[in-house]
Amino acid sequence: MEEKRVKLATNVFDNRKIKLIEAMPEGDTMLVLWFKMLCLAGQCNECGMVSLARDIPYTEEMLSVVFNKPLPVIRMALNTFEQ
Repeated sequence: MEEKRVKLATNVFDNRKIKLIEAMPEGDTMLVLWFKMLCLAGQCNECGMVSLARDIPYTEEMLSVVFNKPLPVIRMALNTFEQ
């Protein structure tokens, strides 16, 4: 099986966007979710899209189960990432 990778800059935590997210309520959790989303996108290998199967995109509820986080936290994180 082919090993998939996601590249990260070593100075990722110096990024002002990351610093702003980190300072928010649940900031640490949202950063963990950000990295989990990056890894999931890398596993899916669909140009950054995250889906269970080609025609089945992950829903907020599915991400809540997969990442073992409460749905409101998933929604807050996704909304933050979209902004």
